[in-house]
Amino acid sequence: MKDGKLVVEFPINVWPGWAPIIVANGGLDPNDQSVFAKKYGFYVKLSIVDDPVKARDLFAAGQSHILWGTLDMIALFAPELVKDSRTVPVVCQQSIGRAVATESSRAASCGASMISACRAANARRSSSRKTRRVTT
Repeated sequence: MKDGKLVVEFPINVWPGWAPIIVANGGLDPNDQSVFAKKYGFYVKLSIVDDPVKARDLFAAGQSHILWGTLDMIALFAPELVKDSRTVPVVCQQSIGRAVATESSRAASCGASMISACRAANARRSSSRKTRRVTT
């Protein structure tokens, strides 16, 4: 949390395709000038994690809110993620070949959609948790 707003931990790899989300965020660190903070009411902390297995492990451990990947990476991620019923995949498809300004807006929209989906998933998880009392 920063100033009472959610800070979304978002690991990215070294790839020029992340430029739109970096521009939309105003850099890697959470800040008030971010499209996400201004338009959607949350902050984004981008961090460089260039190892997909490390990114998966951060997500599985609850240390990042987003796990990105290409379709072929599902085979790499799935065996570890299915061990924890709380991991809920959210897929956001990205189109190629648009201007940076358009992509920045789309990145913010996609990010907001992912946050909404995460909040809904967290609410479902919280409401479905059952406490079990053990008597000896």
